[in-house]
Amino acid sequence: MTIGGPVARIVQERRAGLVACGRPATDGIPPESGEGRRAASTALLKERTASGDPPRAIDAMTHAIRTPRPPRRPHPGIQVTRHRVPITGLPASLDGATLVQVSDLHRGCGGTDELIHEAVARASALGPDFVCLTGDFVDEDAADVLPVVSMVSAVRARRRVFAVLGNHDHRGDPVLLASALEAAGICVLQNEAVELAPGFWLAGTDDLHEGQGDLDVALASVPPDAPGILLSHNPNALDRVDSARPLVILSGHTHGGQIVLPFVPPWLVCLVHLRTRYVHGWHERGRLRLYVNRGIGVTGSRPFARRVGCPPEISVFHLLSVSRAGNGHARPAAALPCRRSAPLEHEAAAGARQLP
Repeated sequence: MTIGGPVARIVQERRAGLVACGRPATDGIPPESGEGRRAASTALLKERTASGDPPRAIDAMTHAIRTPRPPRRPHPGIQVTRHRVPITGLPASLDGATLVQVSDLHRGCGGTDELIHEAVARASALGPDFVCLTGDFVDEDAADVLPVVSMVSAVRARRRVFAVLGNHDHRGDPVLLASALEAAGICVLQNEAVELAPGFWLAGTDDLHEGQGDLDVALASVPPDAPGILLSHNPNALDRVDSARPLVILSGHTHGGQIVLPFVPPWLVCLVHLRTRYVHGWHERGRLRLYVNRGIGVTGSRPFARRVGCPPEISVFHLLSVSRAGNGHARPAAALPCRRSAPLEHEAAAGARQLP
């Protein structure tokens, strides 16, 4: 199935095998580091895109950027929330699998590099089967694309890392971002789905507000009664998907309100500013279940580019068959015994794509 748009075109070229992922080229990369190097690399990408060789350019740039050193002390504010997710018809091979969601890094706003490193390290230390990155990697500057990809390329999952783009990503350079993520081995879902196990699907849509999101195309290859997970940066996907589908939707976008004050309810801020009713946590509609992650970074003008009463979040979802979980409702996993290699600050109550 052909997916429209320049981002999808570049990603499809990579999937077609024009360049093998993980085999970077080194020619044409200037030896300097820093802003000048990123600017030169962006110019190189545009030059090679025009010449029909974007994947090779992305490989070269992703390989050339040195990942900054992680922070020495853990960031005290990140909360890790755990959730049991009972699923009817979950394949045995996925029963007990863990999925970690990281969202809204917003590199370029508020100097969040240390926080991004910490989020990536914490997500990897949880030992997940899958990691899902649900958009807004950058705030809006294309110069932040390659540095943030360099940072998130360090995330580790036992099986696979997936991503979708957010609205802020489309304000920068979404073609560069999607291509660089793919070059780093992260599977970018652009209005399409993959079958993680027989009968269980993971779909992803481009941003519904500023991108070319198309939920019908994203779910076209998913049978109507098949269980699965849908990645959508914008939580309004809950209102746009057939409520008879047994899907779990993972979103971000809202930052949980970002600044939560007693006299300004976050739902009102999100409704007026973001045009969504879904601020944080679990929401249901028919057989659909939505979880809205608070994200990691911040956005906004200087006085508002901060978090107040709304800490950054990493979400951990434990996929369980309904027979094991006892019922069909997602719930916090405060009492769930599970493996972890790092202490937690907080535990709260297209077409089908063939993966290599």
